[in-house]
Amino acid sequence: TGKVVGGGEFNKGTRKIEVKLIKRITPVDGLSYKYAVLTNDDMDINGGISIHGNIHSNGSIDISDPDVFTLNGEATACVDNNYPGGLSGQSSQTLPIVDMENFKGLVIDPDNPLNVNEDGNGNGKYYGYDNSYVFNDPLTLYGIHFVDGDVIIKSDIILDNATIFATGTIRVLGSGDITLNNTIEDHPLALIAYGDITIGGAVHGEGIIQTIYGDFTNNGCVDINEGAIYANEGTFNGGGWKEFNVKYSTALATMPVHGTGIPIWKKISWREL
Repeated sequence: TGKVVGGGEFNKGTRKIEVKLIKRITPVDGLSYKYAVLTNDDMDINGGISIHGNIHSNGSIDISDPDVFTLNGEATACVDNNYPGGLSGQSSQTLPIVDMENFKGLVIDPDNPLNVNEDGNGNGKYYGYDNSYVFNDPLTLYGIHFVDGDVIIKSDIILDNATIFATGTIRVLGSGDITLNNTIEDHPLALIAYGDITIGGAVHGEGIIQTIYGDFTNNGCVDINEGAIYANEGTFNGGGWKEFNVKYSTALATMPVHGTGIPIWKKISWREL
């Protein structure tokens, strides 16, 4: 649909064109990780857990037992909120989206972009196209570890200023124990997945855990000393042998994180049919 700027006479007509677009992520001034926990949909909190920092849901916040939930901060939601003193009917918040293609491009081999790249151009490792991966042995990882598929972690893994990216899901099984030794100001991203992230084992240390389109579920032990958790929907279970503690890193409030932004569609070509 078009218009003639300034008015004037024109004849009706039609043209058929083909436009090719790609979806990319663009940085936005002022966009940052402002919450200890943020969900784009509902947030369910069950059992005795502790969060130091503000939490927000673009859906609803439901707390099964407010008496055993410790929050050192504010709880806000766009829809319903049963946290005592929490606010509902609040404005929706924009989640920073991680530019997965950007990080993938840093570790693929440009001459063989679909193959496993052990060197990762000195930035880490690419595990190959459509190649899910299971971490079975104790490892210390550095840099970017990009898995084009699902990730299962069954052993002790140390992320030393490192990030695991997965285009599928990330599952930490009961035998898995992840230590996040990430310097927030230099390397804040820790576990990033397009799909669900499910914790059955343990994750502890410093860094951001984020699902881009999937849900986050804790059925094990999560203890974030400095960082944040962002997800589409979140189910946070605590009590008994389960643990869920998050201490927000205030450095994230104003710090733009490299490789994050909002989605845009970029035109790459068009032609008349």
